[in-house]
Amino acid sequence: MAGKHLVRFSVTAMALLAVLVALHSLRYYGVLARVWLDVDPGLRAVITQVPVRALAHMLIAPIALLLGPLQFFPGIRARYPQVHRWSGRAYVLACLVAGAGALATAPFASGGPIAGLGFGALAVLWIGTTLGAYRAAVQRDFALHRLLMRFSYAMTFAAVTLRLQIPIGFALGYPAIWQCPYGSPTPHGSRTWRRWRSMRG
Repeated sequence: MAGKHLVRFSVTAMALLAVLVALHSLRYYGVLARVWLDVDPGLRAVITQVPVRALAHMLIAPIALLLGPLQFFPGIRARYPQVHRWSGRAYVLACLVAGAGALATAPFASGGPIAGLGFGALAVLWIGTTLGAYRAAVQRDFALHRLLMRFSYAMTFAAVTLRLQIPIGFALGYPAIWQCPYGSPTPHGSRTWRRWRSMRG
C-alpha cells in the first residue's frame, strides 16, 4: 500500500515539475514578437544565429514535456484509451520535431563544443528511443513500448533535471556558470575552482 502511494506521489510530483518548467519555457514564444523575456544572453545569441533550428526545439519541447505525464496515469489509459493514443502520438511528434531542432542546434550550443556534443548525443538518443517506443506500440509489443517510453520521457524530463542542478550546485557551493569568472564550474581539485574559491574568500 505504501508503495502505491509512493508511486502516485512520484508521478504527481513529476507532472507538477513538468508543468512548471513548461510554463516557464513559454517565454520563448515572446521571441517570435521580438520580446526577450528572461532569455539568457548565450541562448539569445544561439537563437539569433540559427533561429529556426533553435526555436523548433525551444517552442516544441515544452509540449512534449506537458504531454508525457499523461502517459503514466493508468486511469487515463484504462478509461480513456483514445486520449492515451492521441496524446501519445502528439508526444512522439513533438519529440521528433524538438529532437531534430536540438540536433541541428547542437553545433552552436552556448556552452561550447563539449556541451554541444552532450546536447547532440541526447537528441539522437531521444529521437531513437521515442521512435522505438512508437514502433513497439504499432507492433503491439506493449511491454517494450512502456519500457522505451519511460526512457524517452526520462530524456524529455532532462528539461527539469538539468534545471535542478542549479539549486543543488548552489547548495554544494558550486558557482553558477554565469558567476564563475573563468568559465564553466569545474571540480574542486582543478586550478580554475581553486582560483575562484580564493577570490571568493
